[in-house]
Amino acid sequence: TITTGDFVAFISYLFMLSWPMMAIGWVSNLFQRGITSLDRIKTLLLEKPLLTVSPQVKHPSGIKGFIKIKNLRFKYPFSDREILKGINLEIKPGVIGIVGRTGSGKTTLCNVLARIYPVNLGSIFLDGIDINELPIEFVRKAIAYVPQEPVIFSDTIASNIAVGKPDATQEEIEEAARNAAIHEEILKMPQGYETRVGEKGVKLSGGQKQRLAIARAFLINKPILIIDDALSAIDIETEQNIIRAITRHLKNKTCIIVSHRIAPLTLTNEIVVMDDGQIVARGTHETLLKENHFYSTVYRHQITFSCPGKGF
Repeated sequence: TITTGDFVAFISYLFMLSWPMMAIGWVSNLFQRGITSLDRIKTLLLEKPLLTVSPQVKHPSGIKGFIKIKNLRFKYPFSDREILKGINLEIKPGVIGIVGRTGSGKTTLCNVLARIYPVNLGSIFLDGIDINELPIEFVRKAIAYVPQEPVIFSDTIASNIAVGKPDATQEEIEEAARNAAIHEEILKMPQGYETRVGEKGVKLSGGQKQRLAIARAFLINKPILIIDDALSAIDIETEQNIIRAITRHLKNKTCIIVSHRIAPLTLTNEIVVMDDGQIVARGTHETLLKENHFYSTVYRHQITFSCPGKGF
């Protein structure tokens, strides 16, 4: 038994101790999270970049888009498997298509061209200059790269298109959207170009995301455009319209289009066929149909699949 005064004092002390005890647990948890975050930041800061710049850095005034690849070989870091096996290719301004089986090295070639990975075995020349002798920022600023999985921000459609050119006018944004064959669909959305697309573009379909990324590339208008299978979720007719727009509006520029579908690539100036990390054939659509068995077989299968009952 205790007195009323002792009971009141006990309850008062209990209330006085409750917050300090909770604070100790909260601070302990915060401290542990802080240490973990600091370790991650430290690891990131100590990370050494894979790409190195030659001491003989050159600073050309501009890029025309002539690409020459000489005996290029590539392995991903911490892997012994060779992905690219002696690529030799010359690319002049114009539209070139690249086709091949899954895993043939098409995406890897695009990544190396965009200076995402180093060029250690073999050489890549940009306008006659070794790419290793050019500043990394200079090369990347000369290339508009549309990857397989486009990055869409939780913002308006107009802001997503203008992410590479924030000062773009509304007319420029709409022109880029027309070339990417998405302008009419944007106008049908609730707020048009001011429609917010949600995190990672959750409100858009796969094809709309890809065309949004292509419109972004059209807007920044770089000397070199690389589209890495970013037309896979688009129907063939729309895909052909986009390639026609590329051919029409990107004159005197270099455009590389990677695609699994051959029909739209018939509009390109030249087509390169890759297999197992090598270039096995190149030429026009008509030439490859006659001379390359893999190309002609895939094309006929795709035509038969898209137009059943019509045969070859």
